[in-house]
Amino acid sequence: MRSSSLVGFIVLIFSLSSLAQDPGSAGNFENHKKEALAHIDQRINSLNEAKTCINSASSHADLKNCHASLKEDHKDMKKVRMEKKLEKLDAQKKKLEDKLKEDK
Repeated sequence: MRSSSLVGFIVLIFSLSSLAQDPGSAGNFENHKKEALAHIDQRINSLNEAKTCINSASSHADLKNCHASLKEDHKDMKKVRMEKKLEKLDAQKKKLEDKLKEDK
C-alpha cells in the first residue's frame, strides 16, 4: 500500500510539473494544484483516523475493523476520482463530437 501511494504521489508531481510549464494554462494549473492538495488532505485525514482507531484497538477483531474502515475510505476516494475522470472524458468526447459536426 505504501509503495503504491508513493508511486501515485510521484505521478501526481510529474503531472503538476508538466502543467506548470505551460504558460497558457495558469488557471488550469491552480485548479489542479487545489485538487491535488485537497486529495492529499483527505488522505491524511483518513490515515489519521486509522491511526487513532489502531491506537485504541484492544483486540485483533478491533484491528480488523480499523483495516476494513480504512479500506472502505480508500474505495470511496477511488470512486470519486474515477467519477471525475469519467466526467472529463465525457466532456472531451462531447467537444470532439461538436468539432466533427462543425467540420461537416
